[in-house]
Amino acid sequence: MAIIGQCYPLGDPDKGMVAELIGFTRSWRPDLVLWDPLCLPAAVAARVTGAAHARILWGQDKMGWGWEKVSGRSAARDPMARWLAQLLERHDLDFGEDLILGQWSLDLVPQAARLPLDTRTVPLRWVPYNEAAVLPDWLREPPARPRVCLTLGVSSRALFGKDTGFPLEETLETVAGLDIEVVATLNRAQLTGIGPLPENVRAVDFVPLNQLLPSCAAIVHHGGWGTFSVAATHGIPQVILPVPTWDERVAARYAALRDAGPLVDPQGLTPRELRRQLVRVLDEPAFGEGAARLKADRLAAPSPPEIVPVLERLTAHHRAAPNH
Repeated sequence: MAIIGQCYPLGDPDKGMVAELIGFTRSWRPDLVLWDPLCLPAAVAARVTGAAHARILWGQDKMGWGWEKVSGRSAARDPMARWLAQLLERHDLDFGEDLILGQWSLDLVPQAARLPLDTRTVPLRWVPYNEAAVLPDWLREPPARPRVCLTLGVSSRALFGKDTGFPLEETLETVAGLDIEVVATLNRAQLTGIGPLPENVRAVDFVPLNQLLPSCAAIVHHGGWGTFSVAATHGIPQVILPVPTWDERVAARYAALRDAGPLVDPQGLTPRELRRQLVRVLDEPAFGEGAARLKADRLAAPSPPEIVPVLERLTAHHRAAPNH
């Protein structure tokens, strides 16, 4: 099995990552290729080798929505399908909507937050994972006062740097004077132009959320599904200030629907109101109960080992002869 992540920008089909991806898959010949929904050449690589292939949906299926609702399942109207046509021609392949949707999809998004699409999906539990990292000394001791995590996520940092639209400076001002400890996972670039941090804020370039959140009473974040899902897995109440990049507002509404956090509109949000909402989340037991419900939602989905027999059956059904 091969797992292929994001590979945009797509660029020239004959050069760079796209050509290397197809060459590697052709030489290795996996039985199954699992690919990021933004990495369409992975489906072509699977076709070339005859491998079965499926997407891993880490957020709402916006690609499927565009194909089904916007382009009307028409390759002529879909810009990604038109780009793929160049690549398919070079490998003597015909277009099929599996190149947009996968032969099926592993869906990490809870059922209540999915888009209503006519696609084949296999539900899968989100399991937090971090690469090996040294646990900082301060995290080895229980906090002396309620600990709150403030994060904008690694993906947002990598893609947008500081310009995410998140009210970072206002949020840092909001927590000043509260009897809490704030751990802000912010790098130097994100802190550029921001004055001295409040006494109760500890800024760290990076700490794995899977290590940090078990010690936290709440988290304030931008609404990315990765951050949302780790917090949900640990049963942590969430204050989400959604950054409109993909489906962050959906995560915020879903948390509020389960009473795991307040529904906060960042447009026109004042520091005073944000402070009030954070204090509510820390003081009102209902938010902890809602966060426990979110955790139960996550645990109800099948774990990766549990879906292995499903993957084996689907792979055997969809695998084809390689295209030489």
